[in-house]
Parts: sequence; structure tokens; C-alpha cells
Amino acid sequence: MTRLALTAGPLSSPPYPYSVGNRRSNDDRLLLFVDVLTAALSRRAVRNGLRASWEVEWDDEAGDVRFFSNRGDEEDLRSLMLDIRKFVAEKEDVQLSKVLNILWLKSSGNERLRGQVEQVRRDWTQAQKDTTYPHGEDESPQELTPIRSWKMWVNGGLFHDDEDLRYEYAALSEPDRARVDMLAVRLVMSLLGLTVRTRSIIWEFLPPPGYLDPTPR
Repeated sequence: MTRLALTAGPLSSPPYPYSVGNRRSNDDRLLLFVDVLTAALSRRAVRNGLRASWEVEWDDEAGDVRFFSNRGDEEDLRSLMLDIRKFVAEKEDVQLSKVLNILWLKSSGNERLRGQVEQVRRDWTQAQKDTTYPHGEDESPQELTPIRSWKMWVNGGLFHDDEDLRYEYAALSEPDRARVDMLAVRLVMSLLGLTVRTRSIIWEFLPPPGYLDPTPR
């Protein structure tokens, strides 16, 4: 079983009013990213500790082994995914890749910060395709990658937004569905860790009230 517990930072919304619609500036996008992350970290699914495991048991009636995943309370996960999806969706201003691009531009001339931005970008790329991340590095092709499992689980299993993914998820065997669930939850754990690291970089440019930068100069 894998568990993750993270703490929320201070809300940035009171001192930072946002522009609306297409007029949102890069700084507004960064501050919105911080607020979405703060909301995600305050969700009960995170406070209680995310779980990603799969188990087997003997089914007496079927006379066979039964596989199933243990991912905690379904409604808690749905609430968390409403926030987490925004870090992955291309249409969102707070998509992690977009935010990293903004930070790359803002950190021009600062090798330390650029190095941090680039490391988060590399880690996010690896986390999406490597089933062993962050415990190793597996470059072999995988049919069920973490990001594919995430899309199948969230858009097909949790919210049923994509009809093709919904049928594909429903058609999985019990062992494959348990593996998809486990990989998807593990990707959420990785993504939360990476967004917390990204928030620390944002605070170097837009520190919230009372924030003390712990990085040695």
C-alpha cells in the first residue's frame, strides 16, 4: 500500500484578485495554480492519506481468485479529482505544463530556478509513462502507462466523460482494472508532489504574506 500526506499552504486568493476570461495574466495563472493546489490539499482524500493497492481473495461461489483495488472512499476521490484534473487538462490555465512554461520564462537569468523548473518538467514526463516512478526508471514500452490509466480511470471510470474510455474501462478484466486504478492513484500522488514543488518555485516570484523562503542564498 502506498500512502501520501501533504500539507496545504496559505490561500493566495484574498490578497490576489484575478483577471477574468482570456484577460488572465501569467501572474494570475500562477496564483490560480496555488489556489487550486491549496483546495486539492485540503480535500479529505488527501488529509486521510491516498491509498493505491490491489488485493486478491478466493471467491468460493465462482471457485476462482478475485482481484480488486482499494482506493478509499469514492466520493472523496471524485472531489479531489475535480481539482487534480485541472493540472492535466490542456484547456486549463493551471495545467502543470503551462505553468512550468511560465516559470521557465520568469526564471530567465536564474540558473538555480531554471534547474528546478526543468527537473519538475522531467519528473512529470517520467511520471506519466514510467510505471516504476518515483522508485526507479523503466524505459520499456508499457501498454498501461500511468497517464493512460489515469485517463481511463478518471474520464471513463469516475466521471464517464468519454464514452469510448468508459466502455474500455468497463471491459477490463478484474486484474487489469485493479492495475489501472492503482497506476492512476499513484500518478495522482506523483502529481501532487510535483505541484507542491512547483508552488515553491512560484512563491519565489509571488510570495504569499508571511512566506519565508527556506532556500539558502
